[in-house]
Amino acid sequence: MGAITLSHPLSRNGGIAWEYSITKLADQHYYIMAPAAAELLVEDWLRQRLPADNSVQLNNITRDYGTLVLAGPEARRILSKLTDTPLDNDSFPWFTGQQIEVAGVPVRALRMNFVGELGWELHHPIEHQLALYDALMEAGAAHGIGDFGLRAMDSLRLEKGYPMWGHDLNLEFNSREANLSYFVKTEGREFEGKAALQESRGDDEHRLVLLSVDSTDVDASTGMEPVYCNGEIVGQVSSGGYGHRIQQSLALAYVRRSVLDAELSVKVLGNTYPARRIKGCAYDPSNARLKA
Repeated sequence: MGAITLSHPLSRNGGIAWEYSITKLADQHYYIMAPAAAELLVEDWLRQRLPADNSVQLNNITRDYGTLVLAGPEARRILSKLTDTPLDNDSFPWFTGQQIEVAGVPVRALRMNFVGELGWELHHPIEHQLALYDALMEAGAAHGIGDFGLRAMDSLRLEKGYPMWGHDLNLEFNSREANLSYFVKTEGREFEGKAALQESRGDDEHRLVLLSVDSTDVDASTGMEPVYCNGEIVGQVSSGGYGHRIQQSLALAYVRRSVLDAELSVKVLGNTYPARRIKGCAYDPSNARLKA
């Protein structure tokens, strides 16, 4: 129990429809979480595919729950002050979830995050959010705790090379092109988009890559910047920004497979900047901090 998996439903043509995580709470009881911006899309997508015999029930609890993300090297120390639940790696492994109490608040704690640091997502009844937030801030005061927002999170996830649904993951490219083949198991199972995915095997023209852009004054942040090789357009940025931990301008881009190891450049606001492919991720490639 408590295992978490990351999944990517496919469209009929093999494109990535959306992204979600599934936490197994008990036998035949699962907790599905998707991007907040995709709430209506996801609910509609799922309801259209529910069994006609009513054997599967779907409850949208979005408005009943809030989420606070506690992440950083001191996350375990801070959370330990507020719960009796053991938080060491053996008791609470990475990419698992447990129902615990934090400062007296019932919390569904998921050991995962989008910023690449040790931490937990704390899913809680919305009426307890202010009390839980205040308790975390008080417990973390001695450790230098502070707030961070979506812009900061976007910068952090780029350093880890994490693709974002709606930008880097979309219907235009399939799971292989997005480097998500690890999450798609085709043997012995049927699913929407499988036929299209198998038919396109070997014909994929692009791959999603992380680029370090040699620029100190602008970032490829619009998600539409062209990628060049020898003066020819060979790809397009899907998202980008500045990585403050590594002090580099970064971009995720779909680039032709034939030039992945060639000299590339990205045009930003009318100027062209050299770009270098980063294999893996730019920050903590061994995930030592994430799994600490």
